[in-house]
Amino acid sequence: MSKFELGFTPNNLKQILEDNRMNQKDGYELLGKSRSAFQRYLKPPIDPTSATMSHREWLEFLKLIETIKSEV
Repeated sequence: MSKFELGFTPNNLKQILEDNRMNQKDGYELLGKSRSAFQRYLKPPIDPTSATMSHREWLEFLKLIETIKSEV
């Protein structure tokens, strides 16, 4: 994660998916979100249809990613 920013950002989410060879479907299934909700997380903050992942969700997502890594 060479371009990692502080906290949740769409770029961080994209980077984590890329680093873990995951696609959007993997991401939204892991979080238990709909495809459209997850896609809103990936939009730039200036887009009026973007959404911000809550801090709690972000930490849960990171925890789930770490769990997957440790199982491989």
